[in-house]
Amino acid sequence: MTSEKNFDVASPEDKELEKLVNGRINGLLPISQTLSLDSMLENHNDLEDIFISQEFTKVVDFSMKDNNLTSLPKNFTSNLSSVTRIDVSNNNLQDLEICFESLKNLQELIVDKNRLEELPNDLGELVNLKVLSAAGNKLTIIPESFGNIKNLEKLELSHNKIKSFSVTCVNLDNLKVLNLSFNELRTVPKCVVEGSSRLEVLDLSHNNITEITRPPCSRNLRKFYFKNNPRNEQFPDWILTEQFSNLQEVVLDETRFSSFDLPAKSFGQTFSHLKKLSMSKCRLSDTSFDQLSQSLPDLEYLNVGNDVTNVDGNVFWVMPAANLKSPENIVEINIQAAGLPALPCEINMLRNLTRLNVSKNNISSLPEEFCELEKLEIFNAAHNNLYALPQRLGNLTALRVLFLETNKLTSLPDSIQSLSKLECLDLYNNEFHELPKQLEKIPNLQALDIEGNIFKTDNLQISNIEYLKARNILRSMSSFLLVRTDESKIAYSSDDESISSLEYWDQLSLGDKSMIDTNLSDVGSVENWDISEDSADDYDPTAQPRTHNSHSPFTVSSVLYDGNFCPADLHRARIRDQLAAMQGNTGRQTPSIEEGQFDDA
Repeated sequence: MTSEKNFDVASPEDKELEKLVNGRINGLLPISQTLSLDSMLENHNDLEDIFISQEFTKVVDFSMKDNNLTSLPKNFTSNLSSVTRIDVSNNNLQDLEICFESLKNLQELIVDKNRLEELPNDLGELVNLKVLSAAGNKLTIIPESFGNIKNLEKLELSHNKIKSFSVTCVNLDNLKVLNLSFNELRTVPKCVVEGSSRLEVLDLSHNNITEITRPPCSRNLRKFYFKNNPRNEQFPDWILTEQFSNLQEVVLDETRFSSFDLPAKSFGQTFSHLKKLSMSKCRLSDTSFDQLSQSLPDLEYLNVGNDVTNVDGNVFWVMPAANLKSPENIVEINIQAAGLPALPCEINMLRNLTRLNVSKNNISSLPEEFCELEKLEIFNAAHNNLYALPQRLGNLTALRVLFLETNKLTSLPDSIQSLSKLECLDLYNNEFHELPKQLEKIPNLQALDIEGNIFKTDNLQISNIEYLKARNILRSMSSFLLVRTDESKIAYSSDDESISSLEYWDQLSLGDKSMIDTNLSDVGSVENWDISEDSADDYDPTAQPRTHNSHSPFTVSSVLYDGNFCPADLHRARIRDQLAAMQGNTGRQTPSIEEGQFDDA
């Protein structure tokens, strides 16, 4: 335990130390193994005096974070002969011109979030160093001396400007964790493919690497992250081979591959034990994913959704279910915003599924087989075109969270009353004309939002819950939900030429709610969904100029045809409807629309 001493009865030397640090250390004396001077040093000019006047030889763990330091006192290491850990992160250090020779016992050095443009070459003298973390700096190269740090186990260099990596790092035989994400690498470092034979975690995300077909040297690799790199020519089929049987988790989000062709010898003949695969926005299709899935018999977690529907994203006509190698092993699937027109009847093969996110698709109904997912706990089907729920919905006895925001629901099945574990129900922005009576018989409902339907909720009374409290609980799950409006919709006739409030609401509330964790308060962030679409055929002369993102989002709008998907569902609204929607949403006046004016558009 850290020793404490009252300065009122302390020695003159102790009182002098108090003055040097402006009285903010509050009696903490440097006689214990742990010394923290975080956010305590206001007068940086006194630093050298502190390390001259005080004895720090007993200190093992030393921290001096968050002090806005621009440099370190050159003498401070000579007084820390026993230290094994130094943390000077979150300062404004521009160099590390200190004597490393006196830090022979140092095992962990943390210099994150500074302004370092290079690391000193004499870092190689820290032969006992096991952890080096220099994330969030301005580093461009790694010194050649790094190869001398034979005991290094973790190297954290993310969020820098590194373009090349020292060849000598192939000698880091004890390296287990290497994080080079958010840099400017163009090739996989040589130390990965020719050395570091004990590497377990490798993160090369957010770089400019265009080829990863050459496998890492380490056969101990457990986690591989390769998010957001440019287009790669070939999918790295080494992740599916017997040599990498220890690989458990692979994340390739926003990395696009020109080819998914796997060697004939490996197709369906894998020894891979991969359990988690995330390939969001990789331009996957049914065909390419079916081939990959045959080599993943132990897969448990699958993310092939997109944050928004996007031309550069994944597109599926059929949800992966029956084609999975071992569907009974799957516990979680995210396939949001992937253009799905329906869920397959084979979904009941996912009998151990606990979480399913199919939000922002084009689904108009759920098959009865969906009700056989007796272990399903969280289901997100927001932003679809559901007009009814299966009558046997009550069979989902494990269901705790049900997101149905922005659909076409007008009623709830009576069996929903049997969902004894249901705690969270989101019915915001549907087509209910009155409060569903079934809500009063859901025993453990705690979070509910039923605003944005065709009835008023002022002074709404629900016998088993306090509605305003329940609504606030649900909305507190995400900051985006706080902007929801509580006004009801207005029922209208299809013959009415005026813009419907439904179209206005549809454009206001488009967004994303990702899979949430066990606690109801742990809900993913919500992003706005751009409903723009680029097409010469749909040119709108009254539209405001738009700036184009690198990934042009588009909307998959749909109409119900007797509950079945029709290719016309993908067509854009008529120009007359677009003009009316623009007038309703912006309040701007548009030219008068005469009957039949746009019939040929």
